[in-house]
Amino acid sequence: MSRLRSAMTKGKRVGLEMVETATPKRKRNPQTPPLLGPRSTRSLTLQMLSGCALSCSAGTTRSRERCPGGLWLTESDLNIRTYAVWVSEIMLQQTQVATVINYYNKWMKRWPTVQDLATATLEEVNQMWAGLGYYSRGRRLHEGAQKVVSELKGQMPRTVDSLLKQLPGVGRYTAAAVGSIALGQVSLANTLVDPERPGDFNQAMMELGARVCTPKGPLCSRCPVQSHCHSYHKPWDDALGVLNFPRKPAKKPPRVERTLTCVVIRRGEGGEDEFLLTQRPNKGLLAGLWEFPNLLLEEKSSDLKQRRALCAQISGKLGTHVTENMFQYVGEVVHIFSHIHQTYVVHSVCLKDADTHTHTENARWLSRSALQEAAVSTGVKKIVKLYDSVDGQKEQNSKDGKRQRHTGTKNDKKPNSSKKAKVSSATSGGRQLSLSSFFNKVKEEP
Repeated sequence: MSRLRSAMTKGKRVGLEMVETATPKRKRNPQTPPLLGPRSTRSLTLQMLSGCALSCSAGTTRSRERCPGGLWLTESDLNIRTYAVWVSEIMLQQTQVATVINYYNKWMKRWPTVQDLATATLEEVNQMWAGLGYYSRGRRLHEGAQKVVSELKGQMPRTVDSLLKQLPGVGRYTAAAVGSIALGQVSLANTLVDPERPGDFNQAMMELGARVCTPKGPLCSRCPVQSHCHSYHKPWDDALGVLNFPRKPAKKPPRVERTLTCVVIRRGEGGEDEFLLTQRPNKGLLAGLWEFPNLLLEEKSSDLKQRRALCAQISGKLGTHVTENMFQYVGEVVHIFSHIHQTYVVHSVCLKDADTHTHTENARWLSRSALQEAAVSTGVKKIVKLYDSVDGQKEQNSKDGKRQRHTGTKNDKKPNSSKKAKVSSATSGGRQLSLSSFFNKVKEEP
């Protein structure tokens, strides 16, 4: 924090120096290179904003996190540097740096160049991306790499416009970020960006947003550009202050879906349980990922009818007859997508036939260990966790039941009915015995 204060103080000092240089009587020190381009194309306020933002991030290391692997900082090969920043920026879309770091490092270790990524299969890409969310990003990276190799002779686009036009999934923000950081080009906000230091400026603005102008609890009193902030000086709701900006459009509530899901299990040849998984279509939500057989539940259809429909789907993939009577209820799993509130109604089916083979290309049997490494969504992993917990509880209850039954047969002796009858007939004599005499008579029996 002390480093941040120092940087802010320096930023304010730079801003004041810029004001002084605006006076014709003052001359700029010829040994100090100008931070900005010709003043005729930029207002004094924009110059101060740019200078303060650059000074705010001076001496900090957070900017390195924008490309978690840091490859672009030291890589001299422009093609590799552009590819590395492109991968980093795509991963960082809608995702925090802390989440991206491990994925990015593994990705770059496996596919260090765009040519390496182009030779990978979509299955491998989905497997590497599993758990990161927004899965279409990985597919578009793969498509972009193949396009670069097949149509651009392996050369990454070298301008912001070409990045925007030639790479799938790259919008204006991403193109500007890659262009400024990897290629040293001025981004689309050219009225603000220092043409000599476009990458530094973009990093500085991200630094300002990450450390000072945060969505919650912004540090306005420490902001080096506070005097130029429109939202600070003209809020329309005093209670919100600068949080009046930006005004986000109201989001549509996520649609609610319930999906009937069946965990189909068989005993593999090695004795290990194997799970039946099916592959989703190559387009749409979770494209190309693997999941358990499922069916979207409809309110107008009965539960029995929908279970039968799912049984028919499973039977078609396996070439065997599966009925709804084989279903065992497991529980429910809730998984939230950005636009869907999904509830998986989970059942299980255990098949005894180990020779049950899949009859379609988009279905396969996977062992438990292979399932954990496969290209599956977080929702599928939640279902596996639920199944394991319920199955483990059943196994524990079964063991406890056997233990109790075993203990009962060993220690609990059945009363000898013949002796009881003999004692009763020998001692009753037609009258009721006292309690003490009853026990004495029983004790005397040999």
